[in-house]
Amino acid sequence: MKNCIVINDMSGLGKCSLTASIPVMACLGVQVCPLPTAVLSNQTGYSSYYIDDYTEKMGFILKEWQKRNLKTNAILSGFLANEKQVNIVKECVNLFKEKETLFVVDPVMGDCGEMYKTHNQKMCDSIRELAFMANVITPNLTEACILLKKDLAKNYSLNEVCEMARELTQKGPKSVIITGVLENGKISNVISENGEISVISNELIKGNYSGTGDIIASITTAALINTNHSLKRIITTAANFVGKATYEAYLEKTDRNDGVPFENYLAELMGDLL
Repeated sequence: MKNCIVINDMSGLGKCSLTASIPVMACLGVQVCPLPTAVLSNQTGYSSYYIDDYTEKMGFILKEWQKRNLKTNAILSGFLANEKQVNIVKECVNLFKEKETLFVVDPVMGDCGEMYKTHNQKMCDSIRELAFMANVITPNLTEACILLKKDLAKNYSLNEVCEMARELTQKGPKSVIITGVLENGKISNVISENGEISVISNELIKGNYSGTGDIIASITTAALINTNHSLKRIITTAANFVGKATYEAYLEKTDRNDGVPFENYLAELMGDLL
């Protein structure tokens, strides 16, 4: 069975991070080996939360995996709380990435034109360095701007975003997916792969829900290591999957922090990709 080290937080409430990655990747035939960055009562979008920072514990997990000669097909890095955790991800890559191991970075730094309050410029510089080491990156538009040191407040056209995706592939990653690009009532994912640009567009559904970026990154990683589908086919399927779950959340008037009911569509996802 294929496996993937997933480096992300674990939130008890709010379907995101590891609680999204584990079921999504499992249904695509990939075992998740979690490396938690933190354990939270609920994700940080809620008005309050309890957090247990795992920075000092992550190294102990890596040492135990070394003892067991862990072999992995992929490493997926998501939310990181501090620069020390960025260095721990680099250590994980040095220890467990072999020639054929896929390294995917979801460079979680901001959204909606703003950097997250948990981050500063120095932290973003560290994540930029990590992202440019990866085979595949999945930034949203705000994160793509941070990676390229562009104006976060500017309203970029879809054509400009396509050029940004192409520019990012020139920085190191073989494949770039810029997610959640809004224009003319549509939401698009822009793919740059080996210099070729593809745009996957869907009708925009009202509501901005927690965890959708984690779901897309998880589907992308699992399908790349466990199927023979093209990246365009994978992202098309992932966007449709997220769209169905988002529409259901919208109809049910779900709180955005609670995430989307993706579990209801896992059987369809398996049928589409396996």
